[in-house]
Amino acid sequence: MVNKRETSWPGYLLNQVGESSSKGPRLKDRNFLTEVAYTRVEAGTSSDSGEVQRYDLQRRMVVVADGAMVLPYFQQHGVWQLVFVEQFRVAIGVSTVEAAGGVVEDETPRATMVRELSEEAGIVVVEERVVLCFNEYFLPSLLSATAWGGIVEIAADELPSQTVLRSGCCLRVLPLFECFEKKRRGERVVFDLWTSRLIDEVHSVVTAS
Repeated sequence: MVNKRETSWPGYLLNQVGESSSKGPRLKDRNFLTEVAYTRVEAGTSSDSGEVQRYDLQRRMVVVADGAMVLPYFQQHGVWQLVFVEQFRVAIGVSTVEAAGGVVEDETPRATMVRELSEEAGIVVVEERVVLCFNEYFLPSLLSATAWGGIVEIAADELPSQTVLRSGCCLRVLPLFECFEKKRRGERVVFDLWTSRLIDEVHSVVTAS
């Protein structure tokens, strides 16, 4: 079972305790810029008369792989719960609470969700149980990737017995309606936009049932 510490809101388990040396930019140097390649394409617009106007576009562009995240949920003692993974995110310097997920490799997005759920949260499900909720571009002005999102209903006894599953990754179980209300009121909760969308999807499913 998940102990009380991992189901409570105050504080986070993961914090930065130092900084390893690296060849790249250091966290304390907040003024560095990431190099982004420019690309040039020819585009065109057609008018009602059939006339085509052509023009060149030069834009910054980052080519990245598609990603997939899945948010498990279950009901226990009449309360709907969400299962998150807490991870320290170097780019923003804080710990976030997220749905399990990762890069879509040589597999389907649903297969990625199942694999990441097992690796990050220790929960094993078959692909058929995962409900795909969306397939969207999340920053088309810069990124080429597609964001896949899914949810899966589990039983309470499918949770792993341990809460720290691998280095830098902890399991967090939080009440659905409390998460939803905190989001609605605009309270400071470290969810990423992807996870926030999945919370809404679960909320829609359980309130409609």
